[in-house]
Amino acid sequence: MKDRDLDDILFVDAPWMLERTNNPEFASINELWPNSVQRFGRLYALGMDAYRIIPSLRRLLVKPEESVVLNTGELSVEQTGWVRRSLVLATYQRGLPRDVSAD
Repeated sequence: MKDRDLDDILFVDAPWMLERTNNPEFASINELWPNSVQRFGRLYALGMDAYRIIPSLRRLLVKPEESVVLNTGELSVEQTGWVRRSLVLATYQRGLPRDVSAD
């Protein structure tokens, strides 16, 4: 198991990088471009989320306390119009990254 020396270290990352087995969007991208999903996965997730947040932008701007959870994290919109992203807390167990909130 690679990265076993990182066990119990805490870090943050996008949900896309931590939970792939139950993510239908990841499965679709992996099926279409299996050779590039590892290298450009974060960019695929960013592109999908940029498209998916468009219908929610006005609502999130009016209600900054609300957010949407997408592939790149929990997204909200500040009163200035900036999109804020919160990442998922994760750790390594047996050399594999794991979402801490999944406990």
